[in-house]
Formats: sequence, structure tokens, C-alpha cells
Amino acid sequence: MSEIFSVTTPVKARDDKTRFRQIGAAFRAREGQNFAFRIALDATPLNGELLVFAPKDEHGRPALDASGLAEEMRVTTPVKITEDRVRFRPIGIAFAAKAGQNFMFKVLLDAAPVNGELVLFVPTESDDQ
Repeated sequence: MSEIFSVTTPVKARDDKTRFRQIGAAFRAREGQNFAFRIALDATPLNGELLVFAPKDEHGRPALDASGLAEEMRVTTPVKITEDRVRFRPIGIAFAAKAGQNFMFKVLLDAAPVNGELVLFVPTESDDQ
């Protein structure tokens, strides 16, 4: 069974507190897949920011933390080129949470995915060129 991570967007309330509105779900890649996470969005965040939270354990604490995640991930959206070819268009960046933060990673989007799907890859040396 795969772990399902809660995808939220921070929203400022009238009382000036930040609330986290759930707008999707994230799934860790299975063994052998070349990406780190897949995110399915039900809504597009107007602020371009997503926070991904781990499921909670029986005591209500996050079951996982950001340890073991890449510090930075490339955020893409899949675009179908032909019936059997998909291209991954870069549209943002994701950062693993620092120690003490209650989420796993933060996604910053430069563009909104039309299809509501994000795929996160660990950057490679060729990404720097």
C-alpha cells in the first residue's frame, strides 16, 4: 500500500493566522521509477505555493519527516506529445523541510499545471547546463 501525503496551500485568514487548505494528494515513487513524487491537484493554488504533509501516526504526529529526501527537487508537469510519448515541462522547484518544520517539503510553482498533475524529479547534473 502506498503512502498518501496531503497537499495543501497556505491561506491567510481574517484573523491573520495561516490555514492550510487541502487541494490534492502526493504519492512517493515506487521502486524503479525515475521520479521522486507524483502530485495530483484538485485545485490550482493562486499563490503558487504547496506544502506536503506526511500521514499521521496513531498519536497524531507526522509518521515521516523530510530526512532522506533530496534537499531540492525539480517540479514538472507531464505533457503528452504523441500517443506513446510524454514530455516533462519544468514549472517549479521543491525544497525539503528543515528540521523542526511540520511538513515534508514545499513546492514553489512558476506556472499552474493545466492537467493538475505534478511530477517531482531529483535534479541531475544535466539540469545545471
